[in-house]
Amino acid sequence: MFLATLAAIAAAPAALAQDTDAEDISQQGAVELTLDHADTGEDVLAATINYGLAVRFAEGWTVQLDAVLEPVVDPAGDEAFEGEDAFIETLSLQYAGEAFTVYGGKINPVFGSAADVAPGLYGVEAGESYQIIEALGVGGDISLTSMLNLDGEHVLSAALFSADRSALSGSLGGLREELELADGGLANTEGLKSVALSIDGVLANGLGYTLGHRRLATDTPGEADENTTVLGVNYAWPEDSGLDLAVMAEVAASRNADGVDGANRDFYTAGGTLGLGDWFVNAIASGWNENATAGDLDVRKLELSVGRVLAETLVLEVGVQDVRESGASATVIGARLAWEFG
Repeated sequence: MFLATLAAIAAAPAALAQDTDAEDISQQGAVELTLDHADTGEDVLAATINYGLAVRFAEGWTVQLDAVLEPVVDPAGDEAFEGEDAFIETLSLQYAGEAFTVYGGKINPVFGSAADVAPGLYGVEAGESYQIIEALGVGGDISLTSMLNLDGEHVLSAALFSADRSALSGSLGGLREELELADGGLANTEGLKSVALSIDGVLANGLGYTLGHRRLATDTPGEADENTTVLGVNYAWPEDSGLDLAVMAEVAASRNADGVDGANRDFYTAGGTLGLGDWFVNAIASGWNENATAGDLDVRKLELSVGRVLAETLVLEVGVQDVRESGASATVIGARLAWEFG
């Protein structure tokens, strides 16, 4: 069933110790074509390619790479594939033991799950606003299940990092420039001053969860460190229940949002997927609220989409999203054709 894959992703912890029986070289990825039509008349056709490679060169030791091709600048018009460029999202050295993993390099620290498990064409947008990607630092995961002999699966993750200012912070075609310390901003510090902590897992009854906290430090005069706490849950009905249904919800609260002292921004995402054979239906509500110090911007998004599994790894989805932003409204109609490999 289509939701069997969703359930496995949603229920699994965000980070686990590497399988010591894995192949020496493994790869996987996804190719997506998306078409978005706004009620203002704009049409945006874009491609996104994600490619992941893991190379094990010694017992427990691997090099992990994730490369991405996607729009790196906002399109200025209706030109197809405008602003597309490729870049390295992660490149790290990892060592995995029986109940732990440690890694360092360019990493995506574990924090929140909505950017990965929210359904729909646009359901990940709120979660992507606070996820941590393209950081330079060190981290690790510990299996609490093994250490404490717990039921279910529970993983404690931690990372110490800064923004990536290496040559990998730019893009291959130069559309995205390399980050410099003078650019300022959260996590763009001398030394590893930002931190993320997270507990992720699934209870014995199948209820998945994530609970995390992060602090994004700043060296920019006049800015304050941003602190964000996230809590999420997800659940997929067992296959023998006869109900092909998966649901999720996540909230995140940011304080000193964007480095502005006293600015508060609260995010939320709630969604569900109902499978009907090869067909599925998604419904998602998401958005965020700000106080006056942060700009007093309230955003609410409602999405309804329907899709069909065309082949084992090929999925077509179409949907509509209604966006309300501080009183203004907009409608976006979209379609996505996605193919997974590996």
